[in-house]
Amino acid sequence: MQRAAEVALTYSSEHALFKIKPPTRLVKDLRRQKKKKEDLPKDSLGIYTFKTRRTVRIPDVKTFKIPEKAGGWVAYQLEAKVEAKPKADPNAKPDEKKTPAKKKKTNSDDNGYTLVLRELANGQQTTFGYVKDYTFAKFGQGLLFSTTGNDSTLKAGVYWYDLAARQLQTLHEGKPKFKYKGLAVSEDGKQVSFLADTDTTKALIRNFRLFYWMQGTQPATEFDIKSTFSIAPNWLISEHYTPLFSKDGSKLF
Repeated sequence: MQRAAEVALTYSSEHALFKIKPPTRLVKDLRRQKKKKEDLPKDSLGIYTFKTRRTVRIPDVKTFKIPEKAGGWVAYQLEAKVEAKPKADPNAKPDEKKTPAKKKKTNSDDNGYTLVLRELANGQQTTFGYVKDYTFAKFGQGLLFSTTGNDSTLKAGVYWYDLAARQLQTLHEGKPKFKYKGLAVSEDGKQVSFLADTDTTKALIRNFRLFYWMQGTQPATEFDIKSTFSIAPNWLISEHYTPLFSKDGSKLF
């Protein structure tokens, strides 16, 4: 495949996944024409099946991930769609006062992007809106993701999707302005940890909190690290570090 990049093989070696970059010359020409970033051609996702020697091409893909030690699944984020601006009504009177329309939530770095979970064997897909971050369990037990919510069927928060049971579980329900980082899953897929900033003010110093969830419990609970682990009062949890479980899951670093 020409212009393929970021090639990844599934653990079962049944599929190869890769990004398909737009032609370099085309992108350069459009940039010389001062085209906006959102108007430039986007990457596509290629899914090649070795058995059938066929490639499925999915346009406008921003990122994709597969389980490290399991085949059969891929999750990918779609780029934001460029919506055409409504045309002005030529018959409208200039003195008429227009009622400002309610601002529609759109896919962006702040709001998150549409996440598609695809089963490679049959092409069945499940979609989640406004996802900021996501990660698979190492052995493909589930998918962990954070979202700012779509205000209807999916609230803002952190979710665990069990791939075997095809069930979605809420680990932490928050608000659209909450910030979640450092999504981590233990090797057995039974424990989860993540960082959350629940302060919606514009404070310069961000106080992230450490949350933990174990399979069979709901929802995730906060670790009081200052009293439990004798952390100095003026120390903060770093938002730039992703929690790490030990191999047997008995320790969290």
